[in-house]
Amino acid sequence: MELANTVERLREQVDELRQAHVRMEFALRSAHASPWEYDHRSGELLLSGSWDAGRGQAPARSRTSFSALVDSLPPGDREQGRALLDAVLNGLRDECSLEQRIEAADASVRWVLWHGRVVERHPLTGRALRMIGISMDITDRKRAEQLADAEKSRTARSLELSRVLLTLAEQDVSPIGRFLQVATEAAAQALQVERAGIWLQEDGGKGLVCRDLYRASDASHEQGFTVDAQVHARYFAALAEGEPMSATDTVRDSGMGDLFPGGRAPRGAASTLDAPMRLGARLLGVIRLERAHGDEGWSEEDRQFAQTLARMVAHAVADSERNEAQRMGTALFYHSPAGTAFVGDQRVLLMCNERMEQMFGYAQGELKGQCDRVLYHSDEQWLSHADVFGAAAGSQEREAQMRVKSGESIWVLMRGRPIEAGPKGSSTLISYTDITVRKRAEQALEQLNHDLGKRALQRARALTQSEARFGVVIAEAPVGIAILRDECITEANPRLCSLLGYERVDLIGRPLAQFSHAQGRADDPAAPLPDRAAVETRYRHRSGRDVWAHVRVSVLPGRPGEKVHRVVVVEDITERRKADQQLREYASHVSALSGRLLAAQEEERRQLSRELHDEIGQVLTAVRMVLVPPRSDSGRPALGEPWYLARSVVDDAIVRVRTMSMNLRPPVLDDLGLLPAVRELCNRHRELARMAVDLETLGDLAQLPSDLVVTLYRVCQEALTNVSRHARASRVEVRLGVSEGQAVLIVRDNGVGFDPESAAAAGRLGIVGMRERVKARGGTLDVDSQPGRGTALMVLFRLAEPPGAYSSGSINPLRTA
Repeated sequence: MELANTVERLREQVDELRQAHVRMEFALRSAHASPWEYDHRSGELLLSGSWDAGRGQAPARSRTSFSALVDSLPPGDREQGRALLDAVLNGLRDECSLEQRIEAADASVRWVLWHGRVVERHPLTGRALRMIGISMDITDRKRAEQLADAEKSRTARSLELSRVLLTLAEQDVSPIGRFLQVATEAAAQALQVERAGIWLQEDGGKGLVCRDLYRASDASHEQGFTVDAQVHARYFAALAEGEPMSATDTVRDSGMGDLFPGGRAPRGAASTLDAPMRLGARLLGVIRLERAHGDEGWSEEDRQFAQTLARMVAHAVADSERNEAQRMGTALFYHSPAGTAFVGDQRVLLMCNERMEQMFGYAQGELKGQCDRVLYHSDEQWLSHADVFGAAAGSQEREAQMRVKSGESIWVLMRGRPIEAGPKGSSTLISYTDITVRKRAEQALEQLNHDLGKRALQRARALTQSEARFGVVIAEAPVGIAILRDECITEANPRLCSLLGYERVDLIGRPLAQFSHAQGRADDPAAPLPDRAAVETRYRHRSGRDVWAHVRVSVLPGRPGEKVHRVVVVEDITERRKADQQLREYASHVSALSGRLLAAQEEERRQLSRELHDEIGQVLTAVRMVLVPPRSDSGRPALGEPWYLARSVVDDAIVRVRTMSMNLRPPVLDDLGLLPAVRELCNRHRELARMAVDLETLGDLAQLPSDLVVTLYRVCQEALTNVSRHARASRVEVRLGVSEGQAVLIVRDNGVGFDPESAAAAGRLGIVGMRERVKARGGTLDVDSQPGRGTALMVLFRLAEPPGAYSSGSINPLRTA
């Protein structure tokens, strides 16, 4: 009986378990959950068939492991899952929950919640031996949470952007430049962009000019960049549509290079949002927002914020323009250099500026409210100007003689322009310009024109008389005179006809250059004579003889655009040319004679030097040898005896003869050449004058002709002698050489110097003799000296050999020490 009861109770319990299992399966299916079981001893994780069904696969009980399950997690979730599993298995916690992203069979991503509990542990180690749990699909919940978070984020962002716009709306738009800076900073901070810029349209629609560009990286502001409307026509066409334009990647988007202005990618802008600023049909500019990373798109909130900000900035710019126009209009009205007034109905003066009140002699505010009749002399005159006022009159201009407060008259230019009707009715803007001075000037000009007409008539008569006298002067002039037009003779006086041997009728109409000799001018005898020139040329007389003439050309002044008339004065200089030729021939003969005289003088010096050295020197030497001193008792020569005095005189005579021989013609010049002779000359002056003498040579001096050697030596000798006698110098530089086909001698000292022009006028023989000697040899001699700055002498000879035949070096240029 008890067994039967036990069996019945067991059967009831089994039924209850079966019903509980059914209810649990129904609950799991309703919650999209699947049971699972983990056995640590076997390491298997047993999953129910609903797990595979949740992944879009055929239901089947599958076996796996916790390690494989953890490895199937996304890479970012694996470490967290592995740490949670270790904590449960090692007894640190009894339950665990893990949310996992899995990929279903249809490639969609779903979320799964794993929840498990340890039901059996090892009695000694406490390590989990068996776990059971469920896996639940929570994809819908996760999506709902993401949508709620996104909606919350959008709401918070919309509130933040609205707060930024409200803050900007409370800002003062004056000055507009500061408001634009605040707007760009607020936009950059609100949308977290790298750059925010406001570009306004140029006058005439030529393009856009950046009024402010804010950089968030360094909190800096820039301006002045331009975008040309013709170059970027597609961009401006897109702006005209009025909708914001966005680009997520300006580098990779192939159309951005044409649609958006160039230069954005080099500045690091990856994505852009452009919102046009419009007032009705008028495009004022654009707000440009730039991000440095292209993976961030532009949300609808961003576009709405940019569009609202663009409208707000457009209204601020328009208000600023209106305020500026009103301010400029008010300033122009009150500070205009012309008298200005607003005249209302019945021609009442509503407003007058200070200039108008001063013009008519009234105090400040005295004309306001009065009828402008007080400015006229009579009612007829006042009524005659009614067409200047009123809306139907349009823009009018009238000159009138008006009355000032004192009763005097002034001339006034009135310009009227109707103004649209306002709260006070229609009005007319009248400007009054005082033209009294101009009117008086016009009257004076009329009188002046009348006077000028009379004086012009008198001048014409005087000019006729002057032309008659001028014709007499030309006819009686002792020189030839011709008047040319287009290089042809239009007038010729009798002297020119006589000089060329032609009649006047034969010269008129022919070019003057036609009578020039073929070799008369060195450049081009047939070319026209230059203006304001003075040249010597040769003409051919009708008889065939040559006529040398000095020609002076001057231009007759004329009116602009008229052909130029030139006056040519021809003076016969044939006899003077012959005299000049004779003088040149005489000078050539004198130069040749001077050269022969110098050569003869040099030959006589050489012979005299040799005679002094060979004959008189030998005689004196023989006399000295005869004068043997007598011996005294002590065996020494006796001093103070007549023979001693005679021998001293002979020694002095020998020195003098040797010096004279050296001065006349140094033997070393004939025996050794120019360089040793000049070196000995420098040494002798160094010892006698006790001054430093520096010698510098260049090139091969041994190949110079003998006559040139003598000339260079004599000039150097004379120059050193002059330095020793007159310069009071402490140093002398002598430079002698051959360079580039030229022989050069330079002697420079640091003495007291002198005035070369005064010395030439005084006729000093030293410089004159040196110059004549150099000139006879065909060279040049230049002296550069100033009082107190020393003297430099330079001698230059051009050699017959080509340049560089002697040396490739160069002599230092002439300069004063």
